[in-house]
Amino acid sequence: MEKVKFLNFDSGPLIKALNAIKFVIFKKINTEELRKNRGKEMYKLVLNCNKLLMRSLIIILAILIDIHTKCIGLCNKENKCHFVSHKSSLCVLYSFYAEHFFQYSSDTFLYEKLDHIKTGLKNFWPIEKSRAMNVVGSKDLFEPINCTFSNDRFGTNASALSFNFGSMKAPSGDYLGGKEFTVLAWVKLRSYLVWQRLFDFGNGQYNKTIHVSLSDQEQRVNFRIREAYSHKEVKSSVLHLNMWYHLGFTLYQGVMSIYIDGNLKDSTNTGNVNLSTEDRKEYCFISKSAFKHDPSGNFECDDIKFFNKALTALEINIKEPNFNANRVLFLKVCLPHYQNYSY
Repeated sequence: MEKVKFLNFDSGPLIKALNAIKFVIFKKINTEELRKNRGKEMYKLVLNCNKLLMRSLIIILAILIDIHTKCIGLCNKENKCHFVSHKSSLCVLYSFYAEHFFQYSSDTFLYEKLDHIKTGLKNFWPIEKSRAMNVVGSKDLFEPINCTFSNDRFGTNASALSFNFGSMKAPSGDYLGGKEFTVLAWVKLRSYLVWQRLFDFGNGQYNKTIHVSLSDQEQRVNFRIREAYSHKEVKSSVLHLNMWYHLGFTLYQGVMSIYIDGNLKDSTNTGNVNLSTEDRKEYCFISKSAFKHDPSGNFECDDIKFFNKALTALEINIKEPNFNANRVLFLKVCLPHYQNYSY
């Protein structure tokens, strides 16, 4: 273990606490046995760690959390948190100094927080363990109608949204960043319902609305920005049914573009460089239209991301390496080679 220097700090208790935590994080522990003794040993460990490390430069917080995404979310909300680990219900937040204490090991559960401010990521719904939490913008999806959780593209249980002529809502708020933005999502279409929405965010049917239809009248992907009773749009190719696709939608200097599996498929120059979506959206739907005559969707989706900048094809591929949708927020570290992880 590599040592670091501390100024006016007794590192003895720190090393003891680090070793105690390392036992939980890096060793294989019988989960059931740990749960039985959780009320005694686990709380004792957490209490001791917090007492010993309150003045530490390394560990910010140790807390018991069962749900992985909540642990990741704590690190996201804490500005000083640069690394986070979660194993056997123990969630530990670390400062950037922690990198000096970790060695490469395939048994770790350590994640590094990337700078989502630089990437422009404003909202991210990873969908995991039957939860639709927003791990960046704190805008969790709610009010599911005919919506369940299904396997994602990797076969992971309860890690994708499955709409059967259903929908969910997102809270009102600012989402799309104005004159440029990017929306990314993984989608598996199950039927060609005319004008079924991937999302529809706006302030009424014709009031500054942005929406993506997964199948328009020609069964094509359709991306529209509405202003009063006029709209700008770009269309792309027809999606095959029951296949996972990575979709991307961008606006930049009046140019609207659609990406499929990392490739630019279609773009439209609207001629209006001031075309914008920079305002608060009151009605925010996933898989539902603001128009009552349009059907709710019949598809599955996962890893929905909103950026306040227009990503290029290269940037979309960097943020979705091998289309794993994994590098935007947290990166799994302490492995022989850096690996991506989806949070």
